[in-house]
Amino acid sequence: MEFARLYVPNVKVIIEELSEYSGLAITSKRIIKINARQSPNDNDFQAGLGLTALYGPTLKRPPKMSLNKTYFFILLHEIGHFKVKDKVPRYYAKVKRDIE
Repeated sequence: MEFARLYVPNVKVIIEELSEYSGLAITSKRIIKINARQSPNDNDFQAGLGLTALYGPTLKRPPKMSLNKTYFFILLHEIGHFKVKDKVPRYYAKVKRDIE
């Protein structure tokens, strides 16, 4: 879960049973919850995360995913709910000035 802290400092990642979500981001408390009861190869689950778009609309059955890969995709999705700040290199300002 150190991966999440690279993008969201001081975030706590919790894996527990959730009643209706595969993942949940509580941005005000800096918490990401991932459902411990996953069905990674369920088509509804993959469609909910937008994973079917990765495989193309013509593919009726997406490839099977491992549980770890499922957790990773959920984690990526939940990180997206937070405001992520990338460090912009200093030379970008010079490039921007040159373009203008």
